[in-house]
Order: sequence, then structure tokens, then C-alpha cells
Amino acid sequence: DENLHIKIGRIVISGDPAQEESENHKTIAALADARGIPVYRMCAGDRMKWKYVGVKCLWPGVAGKKSMGKYSSDPHVSSDLNDRSLVLSLEYDKNGKNRGCRALFTGDISSEIEDKLIDVIRAEGSATTGYDYLQVAHHGSAGSANEAFIKAVSPRNCIISAGIDNQYGHPHEETMKMFDDLGIPVYVTSKAGEVSIRY
Repeated sequence: DENLHIKIGRIVISGDPAQEESENHKTIAALADARGIPVYRMCAGDRMKWKYVGVKCLWPGVAGKKSMGKYSSDPHVSSDLNDRSLVLSLEYDKNGKNRGCRALFTGDISSEIEDKLIDVIRAEGSATTGYDYLQVAHHGSAGSANEAFIKAVSPRNCIISAGIDNQYGHPHEETMKMFDDLGIPVYVTSKAGEVSIRY
């Protein structure tokens, strides 16, 4: 559509082989192929960089192993495709002083995967510096955003993507109360609309 203001130059998806069998993946791959858009797969340890933006994949896969094009599965992860979502750590650093903006994108992972990632987050040094923004997992459902994970991420702001009057009741009241108790501002798209971050 010529009226869209976003041009897609590439698509990055989870490198988990189970994702490739899903109908969503097949649909995206077919649409991308029809439009000549390259599709890249990422697993834990993979990195991408362009201009002032660096992205590191923290999940899925075995953290700390280079995996571009390869995947090391964790036998303790459920078969739920949500738990095989990409978790990406993004850093924007225009002035070269390592203090631009840090954001963590968690896809649709459950609190079980959040628990697995706490040590990875700490290894990233985020336990001391924290993230400026956290995209709260799975639309702020009751089965995500556990307190130990949130404290490890130490976000200054949280963003929850949820549709207006969605049938699942996202974000969950309990999740919102936790952020309120922790004193972390939360922007919910069903109330705030599109969230844009400019630096």
C-alpha cells in the first residue's frame, strides 16, 4: 500500500525450527518472497548492526553461542511457539558514549522463559545499568512479566501492545498493579495509541 509510512527492507524472525512449521511463518515467508524482501533468522548470540543501532538476540537458543543459521534447542522449553519468540536487546548510541537508549523486546514469552533469561540479562550488564524501555511480554498477560525478571531488567519505562477491548483482557490487572507497585511508568497502546520513541 503506497499510503503506508513504513517501508520494510528485511524481516527478522526466530531461528527456532518449530517456527518454520507454523502457518504464520509460512504466510510471512510467502508474502516476503512475493515482494522480494529478505528474511533472516536469529538465535541467541546473533547480532545485527546498522548505523547507530545494535541488536543482540538473547533468545531462543543457547545463550552465548554464535548461531547465525544454526539452532541449539533447549529440551526444557515448552512446545508453545510463544515461548520461542525472539527476545532482542537493542542499543541506540548516536554519540558513541554508550548512553543513547536501550530497549528490550520480549515478544510473547511466558514467565517461565523470563526466569531462564534472568542470568542472561544480568550477564548483559543490565542489572546495574538497566533498560530505558521494556516491551512487556505477551501483551501484559497474567502469564508473563514476573517480578524477578522485571527487577533484573530494571526498566525505566514499559510499553504494552494490546488491542482496544481485546477478548483476552490484556493487559492483566495483576500485571498493571505490579508495575504500579514498582513505580515504573507503563504505556499501553489500547489507551495511548501508537508509541514513538525519539532521541
